[in-house]
Amino acid sequence: MHYLTKIKNIKESCSLNQTPDDAQGFLLSKIIPNFSHNDILYIAKNDIDITKIEQQIRFFGHNDLEIIIIPAWDCLPYDSTSPKPVISSQRIKNLYKLATRSQDKKFLIITSINAFIQKTVNPDQIKDLGLYLGVGSKISIEQIANFLIAKGYERQAVANDIGDFAVRGGIIDIVMQQAADLIGYRLDFFGEEVESIKIFDPLTQISQEEVKNIEILPASEIILNEKTIESFRKYYRQTCSNWKDDQLYSAISHNRSYLGMEHFLPYFYDNKLVSLLDYLKNPVIFYNNSIKNLAAERDDLIQNYYQSRIFDNKHNKELNSDPIDPNLLYKKFDELDREIKNHINIEFNNFQSSDSIRNIDLEIKPIPDFALAGRANKKDPIELFKDFTLARIDEQKDANIFVLLAFLSQGFCDRISKILPDYAIYSNQIENLSQLKAIKNNKLDATILPCGFGFYTKDFLLIGEQALFGEKKVRQQKSNKNIGQRLIEEGLAINQGELVVHRDHGIGKFDGIHTIEMGNIKNDMIKIIYGGDDTLFVPVDDISIISRYGADNPLINLDRLGASAWKNRKDKVKKRIKIAAEELLKIAAARKLKKAPIFQVEQHFYDEFCRNFAFVETDDQLQAINEVEEDLSTGSPMDRLICGDVGFGKTEVAMRAAAIVVSKNISHEELPNDNSCSKSGKEQSRFNDKISNLGDKKSFCQVAIVTPTTLLCRQHYKNFKERFAGTNLKIVQLSRLIKGSDAKKIRQEIEDGKADIVIGTHALLQNSIKFKNLSLVIIDEEQHFGVAQKEKLKKLRNEVHLLNLSATPIPRTLQMSLTGVKDLSLIATPPLDRLSVRNFVMPYNGSIAKEAIMREFNRGGKIFFVVPRVRDLQEIEPKLKKLLPELKITHAHGQMTPTELDDIMNDFSDGKTDLLLSTTIIESGIDISSANTMIIYKAEMFGLSQLYQLRGRVGRGKLRGYCYFMLDKNKKLKAAAKKKLEVMQNLDSLGVGFNIASHDMDIRGSGNLIGDEQSGHIRETGVELYQQMLLEAIDRLKNSSEIEQDQQLKIEEYDFSTQIKLGISLLIPEDYISDLALRMSFYKKIALIKSDEDHENISNEMNNRFGKLPQEITNLIEVAKLKNICRQIGIEKLESKKDGLLVTFRNNKFKEPDKLLQMVFSSNSKIKINPEQKLLFICYPQNDGIKIQQSFAIANKLKNLCQ
Repeated sequence: MHYLTKIKNIKESCSLNQTPDDAQGFLLSKIIPNFSHNDILYIAKNDIDITKIEQQIRFFGHNDLEIIIIPAWDCLPYDSTSPKPVISSQRIKNLYKLATRSQDKKFLIITSINAFIQKTVNPDQIKDLGLYLGVGSKISIEQIANFLIAKGYERQAVANDIGDFAVRGGIIDIVMQQAADLIGYRLDFFGEEVESIKIFDPLTQISQEEVKNIEILPASEIILNEKTIESFRKYYRQTCSNWKDDQLYSAISHNRSYLGMEHFLPYFYDNKLVSLLDYLKNPVIFYNNSIKNLAAERDDLIQNYYQSRIFDNKHNKELNSDPIDPNLLYKKFDELDREIKNHINIEFNNFQSSDSIRNIDLEIKPIPDFALAGRANKKDPIELFKDFTLARIDEQKDANIFVLLAFLSQGFCDRISKILPDYAIYSNQIENLSQLKAIKNNKLDATILPCGFGFYTKDFLLIGEQALFGEKKVRQQKSNKNIGQRLIEEGLAINQGELVVHRDHGIGKFDGIHTIEMGNIKNDMIKIIYGGDDTLFVPVDDISIISRYGADNPLINLDRLGASAWKNRKDKVKKRIKIAAEELLKIAAARKLKKAPIFQVEQHFYDEFCRNFAFVETDDQLQAINEVEEDLSTGSPMDRLICGDVGFGKTEVAMRAAAIVVSKNISHEELPNDNSCSKSGKEQSRFNDKISNLGDKKSFCQVAIVTPTTLLCRQHYKNFKERFAGTNLKIVQLSRLIKGSDAKKIRQEIEDGKADIVIGTHALLQNSIKFKNLSLVIIDEEQHFGVAQKEKLKKLRNEVHLLNLSATPIPRTLQMSLTGVKDLSLIATPPLDRLSVRNFVMPYNGSIAKEAIMREFNRGGKIFFVVPRVRDLQEIEPKLKKLLPELKITHAHGQMTPTELDDIMNDFSDGKTDLLLSTTIIESGIDISSANTMIIYKAEMFGLSQLYQLRGRVGRGKLRGYCYFMLDKNKKLKAAAKKKLEVMQNLDSLGVGFNIASHDMDIRGSGNLIGDEQSGHIRETGVELYQQMLLEAIDRLKNSSEIEQDQQLKIEEYDFSTQIKLGISLLIPEDYISDLALRMSFYKKIALIKSDEDHENISNEMNNRFGKLPQEITNLIEVAKLKNICRQIGIEKLESKKDGLLVTFRNNKFKEPDKLLQMVFSSNSKIKINPEQKLLFICYPQNDGIKIQQSFAIANKLKNLCQ
């Protein structure tokens, strides 16, 4: 029986056996029509699975059913935090839609197993919760405000986030969710009548188009009204012995929201919550066979959290309330299983089902891994795919066969579509299954669709990108200098009203983007306000000559257009930059000219060493290791900065470098031949025994690891001893933790060459320390070293290899890396299974602090509590001991003796204490994977890099870390402190340490790069322009011989921007990207496009985030590429005229004038030189596309003349 016939006969519960995961969306779309009178519910494994199945079902078709998503809360059971507003808003919006639909309306609901387990409000209780308002509605602002507060909205001075509202005179602003974004509505009143309703942008607060009506829905499932508040009070008093002093009870009683109140949801509704199924009409439930195992795991997790809270309450009389019964908020596993079985349910089983349920085999099979087979058999994967497809066609003889290639990105789809014709395969991109056509004359269809390997039936083949090209990996950048440079060039987002710098006109104020329309041509213009209210409009394709000034500075005066002040200032900075560039190049040249030992990898020893690394290296980490290996093999001193987030594997890079250097100390003849090694204890022991049997050795090379603190020194010593165990290499540490007599002995061993690896604090840099043959210096946490230490290191730079490690390098080090004086490696990829740390910024609250600490304690973890000063320890320690009597609390600070400090840290690391109360002494060097919660007290007093380094002490294992930035509630927050905390709260993803350093450079300046002082260079030009000018100065000096040959042309190459005037629309439409700052960011990214690879990357990013590119953006991207070519060959302007394309050269000069004249004379009058020395190419383009093609042809022809 044909599989489609089997599908049409599915009318009851069954298990679809041996079904590939990639086929589930396809089968769902085919089965849905069998149940036209039912709601359809798909239970996904997680949020990623939700997104995948939604995209698949939209492609394959969903029988015109409206798709709605019900997500789970994004917080742990019994958490003290609330779900994100966007999650709460999406849940209530879609539950309201289900509860208020018409009788015959049916839906396709996609949810996750975690959301399905969670109970929710009865549909009868939310049916009448919406408020419908239209122009002319009679209602007062006060009535709306009371309604919003009751529905979970919060009144703010400015409404800019989901669930906010603000009242300003006769205007009320409300922010709600729309799809995955937020939308603001601005209601303007005349008395007690709604006069107008406008949409506004919550980020810019700018009003947009008018609408006639809106429907306001609650912000969350908790609706505060008289009935729900009284219900909460009744049940909470039953579980809370001290409810009168409880902050949650007080807030709810006074009709105020409270952080984490959602976890008491049943109390608000008389303990009567319902299942999601109570919202559905005759639902048919679809799910994968793995769902039940995931449900059982979730059930166990909920019970564990509940039992931990019960245990905690029994042993701590200070806690106010018992945890809520999990059965009130969550379904038990057997209840969930029973719910599914009580409805028609269809299981997608990857295997053969053993249940008594009806089993159906649709004979749908997974696509083979052509990429793997190709590597194994040394064959082209595309040829294997072609053979496989032809075999399927032969099997079906005359039947139609449909073949669809599924790609993950538009850019990759475009690239492969150009390759396929080489294999006599042709593709046509489609957007949905209805456009699919049978394969004919080797022509098949392609689409953008999330898919793994794919699947095939008798008449349909879906080939996933992964089957042809292997698992998609993050592409490694060709040049790490370019990575860093682009992070600076792209700049931080420019917001309206901020200071910007025009390269030719100086500092002004950004006043938004204005669209100018002439005929059918639209162009966006950047408006800049200058001194004296002068105004300048700059085309967006010239955005490269505009840069962000940097941190706000009230002392900065705006320049005036046409005045000489800016030119004079810029010229002075150029002179200073030239001096700095010369000195930087001298440092780099001296390093290149100086000879250093060549260290080749001793393959056997090094392979054994690498295999004993207990983790899987990330791509970025491997790239950094490879670059260090190459540096050590060149014969010139290495000077490299490894910039990577805390816990991202910088130390392993350092260990690999040390291993390469000290491997020379081991006699090669005595190395064992067996190169097998594993991470197992037995085989590690075997490796150690073999290495330990080496004979006496003579020390050839030494490695020094310099750390800022004794704690970090001790930890590195311990880690290096473990990693080099059994190698017979001598590893020593030197810090104030070492006794005087022992330190003297160690210093002698260093001088005699008996110590191979020396780990110590900055004391290692003292003149009294003499190395026999120091070959490699590793500086960890370089941002902590002062000027004196770095001046000492400068002297070492031309004599030894130098490796710097930092998550947040100081501005000067970062700047030197970005300019290429230091080499730069970025480790931005987190280790496998690493989760980002959740950040919370709030005034200090003892109850929340206690909740956070006890949650970590109950899951077996440790807690850091950090204060800014020693005297703050004395203030907070008694409070914590009273608040948390069951915890073992200890404290540490830098004024303690080495022995005291060592004992405290060992006890904390070994689990003898639960909470470490300390100053910033733990900022570096504490690596405890079980410590996953940190509270930073008086966070406003810390620096930006300090806050980031401190936060990096938690979340270093597989569990999520939590960091609470708690402020002094008795002090007003200053603007600078507020900005630092906003940065920390917003940069909450993994791998943002480099961004922190960039923010720091933006705020502080990059300093005097070659001296020991911070300077004000950047105040003159802004951080971005300063960076560009420095790079240009260095580049000019590197090419000094070319400057001497044609000095004027070469120098001025950097001082102009090519103008392209083709009479085509160039803009990012506002309805494509509405956020102004985001549009500016993408304008800048597009301006940086240099190659086809850049083109593909930016196209992919915009396609994925915002949808298919409009023609105006495609034009903008092409013009950016064209500008790059024109600028290289000195074209100042390329413009479209009635009779062709007119080219103007910079200063009327061209690099190869003789070749140019020859081209003109041989063109048969198709190229003319006019009296103004401009070049006219005679052509008559019919449309925008041809204009762009002809412009590229002209630019490339001129470029070829220069080669």
